[in-house]
Amino acid sequence: MARVIAARAAAHPDAVALVLRGERVSYRALESRATRWARALRAAGVRPGATVGLALDRSIEAIVALLAMLGGGATALAMDKTITVTVDGKDRVVHMFGGDVASMVPAAAIAHLHRAARSA
Repeated sequence: MARVIAARAAAHPDAVALVLRGERVSYRALESRATRWARALRAAGVRPGATVGLALDRSIEAIVALLAMLGGGATALAMDKTITVTVDGKDRVVHMFGGDVASMVPAAAIAHLHRAARSA
């Protein structure tokens, strides 16, 4: 899916890719935002093959995050954003599948990604 969006962005960068609640996002903007999310996910330790919890409301940001995860080779797992667990005394958003506690992304990293996407 990420390759399809990238190809569309190259061919028609200013065409409307998404419309949600009156907000329009071009293919160029969608790809740019997804690339920023992908970099931040990699910086947070997400690697190809990882399962990443997607804990966002239905929004353009959620679609951007999904594209970033898929483009980076990760699997997205839709989650209730209120679910957290405590590991080593720190709250972390669950981003695991099958109980792999070592592969969690800190809640602060998810919050940062969400803020970055909203400001884009």
